[in-house]
Amino acid sequence: MYDRTVLGTRLMPEMRKRQDYALWLSIMRDGADARGLPEPLAVYRSHRAGSLSSNKLSLVRYNWELYREHEGLSVPRSMRALAGAAWQSLRNSRI
Repeated sequence: MYDRTVLGTRLMPEMRKRQDYALWLSIMRDGADARGLPEPLAVYRSHRAGSLSSNKLSLVRYNWELYREHEGLSVPRSMRALAGAAWQSLRNSRI
């Protein structure tokens, strides 16, 4: 959630996957300050069989494309971002 009176209307880019992530990267790149909330505002079920985000390993390719094409990161910076995202995903997993 973001304050439209502060940031203006921001639209998600037209991508098959990772649109929400790309939107937040764009907002942060423009200098916005992000903060977590102490309580959840919504519940998201992401493990439905066949859903676009059900296979986390397949998202690696989409993250790579996001870093390289949408964000314009170099190969080394994209590798660091991908490693950081993988680490964060492992930390947040329930396994």
